[in-house]
Amino acid sequence: MTLVFKEVRAQVCSNRGEEYVDEEIASRLLKTAGQSMRINWHRMI
Repeated sequence: MTLVFKEVRAQVCSNRGEEYVDEEIASRLLKTAGQSMRINWHRMI
């Protein structure tokens, strides 16, 4: 299963220019992903 999140608010590292999400956003993404996995798992059974 692939889950894609679009238009996620991210920060940009001033040293390397890499994008990253803060702890609150990461937690919300993981929670949403977990809920999606549980919903889809029940559909497959």
